[in-house]
Amino acid sequence: MFERLTELAERSHKPFDFIILDPPAFTKSRKTADAAERGYREINSLAIFGGMRKKEPLASLTRFLALADADHTQNDLIEAYSQFVNAVYSLRPDADFSGALWDCLKSDENAYINFTKTNAMRRRTGEEELKISKMMEVSVEKELEILTRIGNTSYINLQNMLYYDGYIPQFKTTGIDMKSRYMELLSSINS
Repeated sequence: MFERLTELAERSHKPFDFIILDPPAFTKSRKTADAAERGYREINSLAIFGGMRKKEPLASLTRFLALADADHTQNDLIEAYSQFVNAVYSLRPDADFSGALWDCLKSDENAYINFTKTNAMRRRTGEEELKISKMMEVSVEKELEILTRIGNTSYINLQNMLYYDGYIPQFKTTGIDMKSRYMELLSSINS
């Protein structure tokens, strides 16, 4: 744009009285902007599973949502979205985002699973178990619900955050219930 203004000014040899810059909207509505902000906040609220924020696919999804929530160019948004989808493709040949998120979750070495493993070992050796606080248990349940909601995000949800009608790489979500799966994982550790 600035190159074009310079070109016009050089051609006419007259200065502009004023220039009106009207940037395009980067989301289609306030609702999609709010969704980006809400998703970004939810990911950043993770405490027990906070380590997942630094791992794919959440790391690139967080970058995309942060850009969608701020004033960035459409090219920046499309690039961040493509990086997110690339991360999903790299992790899962079936392009299943919720599957990639589950894979990340089950490999996450967090305090709660470490306490669960320690208690399982203590039970086997007859030692007294560690007392896990109710606050931590509630946090785990709430964060697993957040991860389930995030895992149910579709490419259409994210595409609606872009003001772009061209090709957008797609991914799928199989809607894994992270909470029930994680509880099954914990049960298998305790068996």
